[in-house]
Amino acid sequence: MQNVPAPDITPSTANVCQNDIVNYSTAAVTGHEYFWTVTGGSCTGCGVWTTSNTISVTWTTPGTGSVSVIESTDGSHSVTGTDSKSYNVSASINSYAVSAASATICENSSTNILLSGSQVGVTYQLRNNADNSSVGPSVPGTGGALSFPTGTLTATTTYNILAYNSGCQLQMTGTPTVTVQPLPTITLSTGVAEVCYGNTSAPLAYTATTQSPTHYSIDFDAAANAAGINDVSNQSLSPSPIVIAVPNNIAPNTYNGTLTVSNALCVSGNYAIQVVVHNIPSGSLTSSDPDNEICAGDNVTFTATGGVNYHFYLNSSSVQNGASNTYSTTTLSNGDTVTVVVTDANGCSANYPGITITVHPVPSVNPVTHN
Repeated sequence: MQNVPAPDITPSTANVCQNDIVNYSTAAVTGHEYFWTVTGGSCTGCGVWTTSNTISVTWTTPGTGSVSVIESTDGSHSVTGTDSKSYNVSASINSYAVSAASATICENSSTNILLSGSQVGVTYQLRNNADNSSVGPSVPGTGGALSFPTGTLTATTTYNILAYNSGCQLQMTGTPTVTVQPLPTITLSTGVAEVCYGNTSAPLAYTATTQSPTHYSIDFDAAANAAGINDVSNQSLSPSPIVIAVPNNIAPNTYNGTLTVSNALCVSGNYAIQVVVHNIPSGSLTSSDPDNEICAGDNVTFTATGGVNYHFYLNSSSVQNGASNTYSTTTLSNGDTVTVVVTDANGCSANYPGITITVHPVPSVNPVTHN
């Protein structure tokens, strides 16, 4: 008695792709013959008894396909065994073009990768072309164009899109590169623009820039705006310093703002700045003579307060300039006026009202002659 053959078709993977060519086989046994049949595809060596235990199948029709084999122990085909496997034939995937909505973007921004078309029943995955890692969630085909967000980018990145269904996969046409430009920067000296009360220009010094910024903007807070400092929008960036306009009667205080610089493509991050308005010195100028009337040759000392530097003038001519807050003289003439410019630690100056001196001549005494 002959044993009944027990063929086993491999591979048995259930999902295949339309137009795939797959080789199927069962174990070869010497002297045995095989009768292969296929549905859903075409094959070489099917429909006839053959000694070949292998066939090549081209899957042509989406849907359910099958591969069957009858194995006979000899040419009489009186003792046979059978095996059949079913396969899911997925429709082939069409290729569509991949492009970038923006080929160049700024650091820390994003764009979209575009697919010119899609198929219903096919899933599409955006990938980093460097390692084919997934970027964001997969997107089902709609029959129309698709858009894939890149997310925030900090470096230049190249992308591809993989399309797949249960049995097929195909990388779409094109691997667009999104070039990421670094943001412009500015290096501020201190971030503080100082100005003395009564002046209208506060200089904000900087030492360097990167990425060639050409313009700047400043957004001042509500308190600064209320005090009369206006926001600045897209002004040309000149060599240091940036000059900030302030009202001449603005109250001494610290005012806050946010600076950005920009080039043709990108805007920098935010830089916190301050405009500091200093009060001017408010001391006094006095003389050592209570009524400012003296005799010619008398010594008079003038004393000023409220600063760190004192520039004394006699009738508008400089007579003393330095840290000393006193100026003494014995050479005053009638009607001479002494004034002082006082400068404080912030570099702010004030002209104090002058003091005019009345100088009386010393009475002359005639000598007494004795005869």
